[in-house]
Parts: sequence; structure tokens; C-alpha cells
Amino acid sequence: MNHATARASSNTPDSWLSYQHQEIEACKEAIRTQPEKAENYYNLGAAYDRLGHVEEAIAAYTEAIRLKPDFAEAHFHLGALYGQLGRSGEEIEAYTEAVRIKPDFAEAHFNLGLSYLIVGDTHSAQAQCKILEALRLEEMEY
Repeated sequence: MNHATARASSNTPDSWLSYQHQEIEACKEAIRTQPEKAENYYNLGAAYDRLGHVEEAIAAYTEAIRLKPDFAEAHFHLGALYGQLGRSGEEIEAYTEAVRIKPDFAEAHFNLGLSYLIVGDTHSAQAQCKILEALRLEEMEY
């Protein structure tokens, strides 16, 4: 957490909300000056997500992915938003893409496993558990 975020979050809810809106405006300005930079859209998606503006966040993450198709973190957050909306097929697709791009992305494997459980695909959920176990073992070797 940066100093500005810490300051905003330690104040009143109105201060936090004001800070989040300032973040959105800063992200939009960054997009105006560097519209080709996927990270600007990713940051905008994160800012919208913090405010609970799910559709706007989805649009921003989708644009980040259009600009940088191998942006695993954008796929991951897109999956989480689809999950919030109950759009399981798109949720699984987004998490699957995140782990395809970044095979050691444990959090994405975990969420993918949960998504499979939600739709009743226990076989695929168990496969994600095995991958997580292998990742954990790899991490312990270091």
C-alpha cells in the first residue's frame, strides 16, 4: 500500500471514496497520454473494481487484454469479476487463460479449482489441486 492509499484509507469513508475517484481520473489521464499501454487499462480496471463498478472494470480489463493478450493478471481479475456475476463459463475461461500464460500462478489455479467445483466439475477441480500441490512442493525446494 502506498502512502497516499494508506492516508486515504485511514480517514473517513468519504475520503476513501474521493481518493478512489481521483485514482480513476488519474488512470483515464494515463490512458489519454498512453492509450497503447495495457497497464493503464489494468489500473483503471482495478480502480473500478475497488468501487464495485463491475461492468466498467470488466471493460477496462478486457481492453488491457486486447492490448496485451498475455497479461495473466488481467485475465485473473477478469475471471474474478465474471465469478461475481455468476458467469461461470467466462470465469473458467479467464482463469484457464491466466494459468496457461503463467503456469506457476497459484492463486489462479486455486480460483480455477473453486470455479470448477461450483459448476460441479470435481475431476477438473482435483486436477487444479494436484497442480497447486506440485507448486507448493516446488516452492518448498527453494
